[in-house]
Amino acid sequence: MNRIEVELPQVPLGRRCRIVRLNHPGAIRARLLEIGLVPGAELIPLFRSWAWDPTAYLVAGTVIALRNDDARQIVMEYSEDLS
Repeated sequence: MNRIEVELPQVPLGRRCRIVRLNHPGAIRARLLEIGLVPGAELIPLFRSWAWDPTAYLVAGTVIALRNDDARQIVMEYSEDLS
């Protein structure tokens, strides 16, 4: 099983992945945790805007949009068994 760790914007669309860690400080980190972006949570990148920013993600049954600046602070992992 080959696991790959990348920043969230680098995960291909449609690829199921897991949150490894959040590198955000303070209030932004707290808000992301409140909406379900916690280590171990699974999410799927769904759509990107025409300019590639923001991107819509499915997490815990809800679609959220994150700007790439914020998403780059979220470290993800994915592997063949999560596809």
